[in-house]
Amino acid sequence: MKKLTAWVLLAVLLLGTVSCGNSTVNTPENTTSADTQISSDAVDSVVTEVEEKEVTASSMITEKFGGQNYDGREFRILGFDVGGHFANNISNTFMEVWAEEYNGEIINDAIYDRNAQASELLNITIVPQLVTTTSEMATRIKQAVSAAADDFDVALQSLSNLGTTLQNNELANFKKFPTLDTSSPWYDQNSVETFTLFGEKLYWLTGDYMLLDDYAVHVIFFNKNLVTNAGQELPYDTVREGDWTLDKFCAMTKAAELDVNGDGKMVIGTDIVAHLENHDKIKHWVYGCRERSITINEDKTLEIDTLSERQVNVVERLYHYTVEEGMTYSISDDSQLSPAFKSGLATSYCIALAYINQYRDMPDDFGIVPMPKYDEMQEEYGHYISNYAATALCCPLTVSDREFVGTCIETLSAFSTETVNTALYDVLLTSKLVRDQESVEMLEIALSTKYYDWAVDFPWGSTFEAAYNGVYDKKTFNYVSAATSALKAQKKLLERLIDNISEFED
Repeated sequence: MKKLTAWVLLAVLLLGTVSCGNSTVNTPENTTSADTQISSDAVDSVVTEVEEKEVTASSMITEKFGGQNYDGREFRILGFDVGGHFANNISNTFMEVWAEEYNGEIINDAIYDRNAQASELLNITIVPQLVTTTSEMATRIKQAVSAAADDFDVALQSLSNLGTTLQNNELANFKKFPTLDTSSPWYDQNSVETFTLFGEKLYWLTGDYMLLDDYAVHVIFFNKNLVTNAGQELPYDTVREGDWTLDKFCAMTKAAELDVNGDGKMVIGTDIVAHLENHDKIKHWVYGCRERSITINEDKTLEIDTLSERQVNVVERLYHYTVEEGMTYSISDDSQLSPAFKSGLATSYCIALAYINQYRDMPDDFGIVPMPKYDEMQEEYGHYISNYAATALCCPLTVSDREFVGTCIETLSAFSTETVNTALYDVLLTSKLVRDQESVEMLEIALSTKYYDWAVDFPWGSTFEAAYNGVYDKKTFNYVSAATSALKAQKKLLERLIDNISEFED
């Protein structure tokens, strides 16, 4: 958070030397050196004290809503229960919305603190309503809207599943919640920027409140032993300098390759291969290069990016490294990939952060780095986030009291910054899931550079995904033709979506 500046208080203090309840003005003739010294010391003291005070999310929200009192009113949150949706990939106790009491687990206790602080500030009673599956969640939202029922106030649903719910005009527009500021720092502004439609419509929010939007980010796990044994430098400094690119990643991973049994074949689980990928061999990397399939402009026009010059060049370079250079290894049975990396038979593996628990007892030392850039001209790193795994806050179209709900969402999200959001790093470090401080630094880069897209993971974007991954699957650079053939149908679907949304009464 930004620190307070002392200039306003400094001005007030200086005015105090001019007028302190009387009309006497200190002029050069009647100001003594002692007066000057006292004023200087006082100013220095105030400046130092104020500069040391940090404006936190908690202090901001307390100042904003500290006078609010809802007399114990219930705020009802529809969320996933333990083991629901993607939670079982994190742990058998993971839940985002509720903690019954302290139990000594870092995330549980952080959620309990978050909820308690919000409840105390607003005098509300948080009531969880828990489901297990995304389809059950979607049904609850649909039923609430169709029956105009006041069953719950907010839901935490899988982001990709919200596409159909949006198409059905079942979601409320957060831009019309008078007490909710979507530009607040506790919301992911990467998401806000991408999903705000026409400058005036936003139907879901991600940010500090939830954790699955962080666990859904794809990063590079790499075997530090293999890298150093191959005479390569660990890539942390290269990342810090902004020079972590596709060519450097390929060189690092290929240097460690080894045909263990000498049969002239590189086989997953037998030989030391360069890099492992699951079924999305190309898609993850497109976002790492900060390319996306479509952009919806404020003037309600659709911008198809799949055939832009840069994106075609990106996919062609990815084809070169993954296929022609033989950097990437993948098989249809994903279950063989993680054991291969864990047993030291792959230099690197691109996978969601959620799966880090699998490497708790990995014998070799491993690190984490961001997705590499396309080239050194690319200003920022970029990271694919699984819209399926990630959760987002949304409200049914029929939500009755948007002022109350907006206040509660703002407050819970703000209090999450110093509780739930920091708990992620505490878990990674104290549980020794991350083995070096450098990897934590790398994760901070990755989690701050999520790159969202209006297509691909949503129901209307599957053919774009097929065009990306097809260049690896078919071992030929057929991207332009595949993207071109996908374009007509997808463009029609997306234009219809835009037309419908522009007419929604939300």
